[in-house]
Formats: sequence, structure tokens, C-alpha cells
Amino acid sequence: MARTVNIHHRQALLKAAARHLVEHGIADQSLSDIAAGIGTSARMLIHHFGTRDALVASALEIARQWQLDEAQSYLQPATDAVAVLRASWSWLVDDRTLSYFRLFQQVAALERLQGVDAPTSFSPRLGEDWRPLVRSVFEADPRCDDATSFADLTIAFYRGLALDLIHEAHRPRQRQAFERFIGLLRASLERHEV
Repeated sequence: MARTVNIHHRQALLKAAARHLVEHGIADQSLSDIAAGIGTSARMLIHHFGTRDALVASALEIARQWQLDEAQSYLQPATDAVAVLRASWSWLVDDRTLSYFRLFQQVAALERLQGVDAPTSFSPRLGEDWRPLVRSVFEADPRCDDATSFADLTIAFYRGLALDLIHEAHRPRQRQAFERFIGLLRASLERHEV
């Protein structure tokens, strides 16, 4: 007789696996490593998720939503988009945020190595998640005449900043680059001030 799956226990395991991946990354994490990291057995994870890949895919979706929820709390639309972005600096350089960026960078690299098709892969959806969020920040600024372009530019900068922070945490240099970017955004918006 097949055992039933306890939905609440499955969800608790899934959240624990997501936390584990955020903290430790995905590279070299076997099912046994994940199980040991969250205090259960590989057999229990197989019972609830079937395979390591199914567990990881579900855990990544939870981590993706956690990061998006955090981003939304820092990127609230206001009449001064530049002030909103400037206030996000402390969140961008926080170790927890960098853990998300590190994890998602590893996922993107693994997808490229495995030749995963772009429409079915995980990493392109991260940019799509951020686009409406960052666009809404610029849409709320009355000086902005092209929220989509400003959003795309900001997302590209954030991605580059995240890569730089992951590989070389030299905060003064990166803060200087961030402030220069913010200054350029402000100057561009002020040229279009209504």
C-alpha cells in the first residue's frame, strides 16, 4: 500500500530545503547533503519529492518568491525613483541578498552547462520577476518618460553589481559605482522634469 504524503510536513521540508540552498548554494549539493543540512533523510525527501531535481526545482521557486518579496519591500514606488533606489543599497549588499544572488548565479551557470532551453529555464524568469517591480518604481516618478527603459537599465546594473559583490566584496568601490549610477539616473530624469 502506498504511503500518503503529509502536505504540512512536505511544505516544512521544502522551506527548509530552500533555506539550505540559499545558505549553501546548489553546486555540489547531493540529495544526501540537502537531507543532512535540513535534519532529515534522503529517503524522506525521495518519499515527498521523488527526485533531487524535483526537490531543488520546488525549493528554487520558494527562494525566488522570498527574494521577490524582499525586493518588493525595498522597492516601493514613490514620486522620486532615485531616492527609492538609493535606499535599496543596504538591502542589495546584505549578506542574505547576496546569498540569493549567489544561488541564482549558480543555477544560471548550471542551466547553461546543461543546455537547458531558455523558455523552460529558471534564470530568465528572475529578470521577468524584477521588470514590473522596478518599472513601477519609475512609473511613479513624474519625471520619467520611459519607465521600461529605465527599469531595464537598472536591472542590468543590479545584475552586474550583484556579480561584482559576489566575487569581490569591496564595498567602497562598489558603493562609489552605485552612487555614480544613481547620479546618472537622477540627471537623466531631471532633464525630463515636467
